[in-house]
Amino acid sequence: MQTRRLPDASVVAAPDGSQIHELVAVPRGSMVHCKLPGGAVSMAVVHATVDEVWYFLAGTGQVRRRRESAESVVDVEAGVALTIECGTHFQFCNTGDEDLCFVIVTMPPWPGSQEARRVNDHWPVQGAAELPKYESGPDRADDPAVARRAPFPGCGCAALPENADAVRLAVAHVERSGLVNPDAVRTVHPAAPRLRFRPVASFA
Repeated sequence: MQTRRLPDASVVAAPDGSQIHELVAVPRGSMVHCKLPGGAVSMAVVHATVDEVWYFLAGTGQVRRRRESAESVVDVEAGVALTIECGTHFQFCNTGDEDLCFVIVTMPPWPGSQEARRVNDHWPVQGAAELPKYESGPDRADDPAVARRAPFPGCGCAALPENADAVRLAVAHVERSGLVNPDAVRTVHPAAPRLRFRPVASFA
């Protein structure tokens, strides 16, 4: 049996750029707390295999969903619930000054960042932490971990590659973005502080 308080949850970046607090998980589903700062706009993504249910706790915003020929933009605030079914393109924004906060239940449990694929944005992205695109290079050609992504322990979190340079790059980008506490990244990937930083020019 699991019990976790929100202040004790590890903080990671979701593939859409929002801030995720990992809460609890069972074999058939996982729960996280999601936060998007005032004025921020997430990246648009689509999920490959999971369904999600969202329940809003605080703040005001909008969620855009598109699936096949159906499309909608809905206003959200505390007390509003909605669904993100597998295959739905979605993007959300914070239209107020306070944090937009909501609970996400994912079924089955979140498998890792490979689950989410970038799609065309409805609104310009702003204030969201987009992790860099990881490029292999001559100095890493013999590393079997290059381009391999492994999800952090738990649920509802963005995955970092196991490759040392790529992890360091991600941590440095998180520190610059200010959206996610880099100590949380170091906690789940303790090798990161020791690693050499090698920048790449392109971003996902």
